[in-house]
Amino acid sequence: MTVQTRVTGSVLEYLDDVGRVIMAIDGAQRKVYVASGASADFPAGEIATADLAAASVTKAKLAGSFLKFVVKDGQDEATPAITVTGIAVGDELVFFGVLASKASIATLAARALTDFTITADTLTVGANAANNASNQYFIVYLDLT
Repeated sequence: MTVQTRVTGSVLEYLDDVGRVIMAIDGAQRKVYVASGASADFPAGEIATADLAAASVTKAKLAGSFLKFVVKDGQDEATPAITVTGIAVGDELVFFGVLASKASIATLAARALTDFTITADTLTVGANAANNASNQYFIVYLDLT
């Protein structure tokens, strides 16, 4: 396939060999358009958050089930490894809370996220360990892997 280009005003278009638009870049609006059925691969880090228009990433465009919630029995953190099945290096811990009375949201206390490191299927308590054996954990993380 031969790719052709065409410029109209501030818009640069990339066309396929029969003249259909594959992709267009609007320099004045700072927007990139990709035709339905086409795809564009950008290296990691090439598109910054600030370059995305407000509300341009909609729920329909996100992969399903990327925000995970885990409620589990607490433990004595003298053993610092807390099993969280599915969490992995590269995921992001959003919230870690301790319910001082099981199933009582009124007793929920947030922990500092910096107290934990993530490894495969495990959150490791690195600071401020406590005996939470009679308590319950409420964990929220982004499944980015």
